[in-house]
Amino acid sequence: MTINIIQGNMIPVQVSSQPMSFTSEQKETVASILSNYDSTSLTQEDAKAINDAFRDAGFKRGHALKNAIEAAGFDGDQIRELDPPPPEKVEGVTPVGSEHDYFSLNKEVLESLQDILNNYDFSSMTSSQEDEMVQELEDKGLLFPGLVINTMV
Repeated sequence: MTINIIQGNMIPVQVSSQPMSFTSEQKETVASILSNYDSTSLTQEDAKAINDAFRDAGFKRGHALKNAIEAAGFDGDQIRELDPPPPEKVEGVTPVGSEHDYFSLNKEVLESLQDILNNYDFSSMTSSQEDEMVQELEDKGLLFPGLVINTMV
């Protein structure tokens, strides 16, 4: 699969994507973290503590984590709503010139984009997963007004 990212009518950036899922050990870690909470009465403080524990365990937001959360009997969207991620700007995405509608992307930015895209299986992506991916791209500062993302399998 190839992902083409095009700003205005300028040069596309291509990134390959492969689906990613958690190992059994990672799924067990997620379940262990969540076992300290009641899925029917999560608070904002609970969601923050859960997200902190996920970060401490080295987990990044994405489809694989959401699947592991749901497999443990919790709602990943509810946790996200109770403790939304702060918007992030990725260093290295800068306008090339005031007259141009395109951006210069460095290796760090492309790696950040790759990390997000690796969490999705584009051959069987649901609209919910598309919305989640767009939200992640926006949170990382990788999706701008006027930016076109063309996903072709």
